[in-house]
Amino acid sequence: MKSITTQMAKSVSTRMIKLYIQGKSLC
Repeated sequence: MKSITTQMAKSVSTRMIKLYIQGKSLC
């Protein structure tokens, strides 16, 4: 259970970072 939660959190954080970088490059 713990590993699954960690994996989900990691994927979400990486996705947020990617979106943040994309938005920064656009602006």
